[in-house]
Amino acid sequence: TGDRSTGILAPATQLQFVDKCIAAVEAKGMDEEGVYRLSGVASKSEKLMKVMIDKGKLNDKVNLLDSEWEVKTITSTLKNFFRNREALLTYKLYPEFLAAAKEVSPNDRFRAVHKCVTTMPPFNQKILGVLMRHLARVSKSADVNKMHASNIGVVFGPTLMRPLEESVAGIMDIKYQNIVIEMMVEKCAEIFSEQTPTSPTGTLPHSVSHPALRRAAPTAPGHPAPVAPSHAAPAAAVPAAAPAAPAAVAPTHAPPLAPTSAAPPPPAAA
Repeated sequence: TGDRSTGILAPATQLQFVDKCIAAVEAKGMDEEGVYRLSGVASKSEKLMKVMIDKGKLNDKVNLLDSEWEVKTITSTLKNFFRNREALLTYKLYPEFLAAAKEVSPNDRFRAVHKCVTTMPPFNQKILGVLMRHLARVSKSADVNKMHASNIGVVFGPTLMRPLEESVAGIMDIKYQNIVIEMMVEKCAEIFSEQTPTSPTGTLPHSVSHPALRRAAPTAPGHPAPVAPSHAAPAAAVPAAAPAAPAAVAPTHAPPLAPTSAAPPPPAAA
C-alpha cells in the first residue's frame, strides 16, 4: 500500500506535483522557521493531496497560495509524496549510498555520493535534482528559517533513502542517511548539474507553469515577485578531455549526471 498515492502517477504528473509544491514554498515559506521540519495537520495534508491529484492528473485549479493551505500543510504533503513510494534513491542503490556516507575522507565521501547519483535511474536523478536545488535554496535562508543543511538532512534522510525492509540495523543507519542528504544540499551545484537526463516519457521541464501561483505570488509578504524553481538548463559544457565541439549538446537529450567542473578536485588524478 506504500505506493498507493504516487505509484499510479505518470512521471510528468509526479514532476508537476513536486514543482507546484516547491513553487508555493518558495513563494511564501522560505522565511518560515522550521520549514519542512514542522509538520502540518495530517488530515489537511491528505485533503490537499486528494484535491491536487484528480484522476491521476495534476489539478491546476488548486491555488497553493490561498490562505487555506498553510506552508506546513504543503511541506507535509510533499514529504508524504516521497514517503509513500519506493525510496527515491532506490532500494537497489541503498548499500552503495550507505557505503559512500561511511567514507572517512570528505573528498572520498563526495566522490562516492556523486558516483551513486550518476547511477540512479534517469527520472529519479531528475526529480532528485529538482528537489535538492530547492532545498539548497532553503538552506541559504538558514539564518531566518533555521534549516541548515544538517537539519534538512535529518528531515529528508529517512524519507529519500531507506532500505526495502525495516530492521534494527536500518535504524542504526539513519545518521548515514542524513549525511547523504546533507552532502547533496551542501554540494548541490557540484552534484546536480542544471542539465539533467530526460525521463522515460520524454522531456519534462523542471519549472512547470502554474497560472494560479503566478497570479497570486505578488501578494505574498516578503516575496514581491512570483517565485518558481529556476531550472533552465544552460548550454552543455564540453568535457575537458574532448576537443571543442561544434555545437552544444541539446538539453533535451542530456546524458546522466556527471561530475561538473565546479566539483572539488580529488586528491589525486582519477
